Amino acid sequence: MFYIQKHGVSFYAAAGVFFDDNAFIGSNSYDSVTGEERFDITGKVEAETMFVVFVERITVSRREVIRIISARRANRKEMEQYVDGAE
Repeated sequence: MFYIQKHGVSFYAAAGVFFDDNAFIGSNSYDSVTGEERFDITGKVEAETMFVVFVERITVSRREVIRIISARRANRKEMEQYVDGAE
């Protein structure tokens, strides 16, 4: 609930970005504690352009899962990159 209040983005809205056929994924950074590579994805959810940071993990049962680290509305630069990439 706090996250929604702070960023105005729910988990469900953030997860929706993965269903945008025009979304693009970039490498974001490495987490110095876990050693995981972080990725970012920019895409549309309804009328909003979203920027989401996530990691990919493999479960004990060998399933790939995505863990969302943060999500927010895209800033102007990210929106422009999304539009340029979608053309």
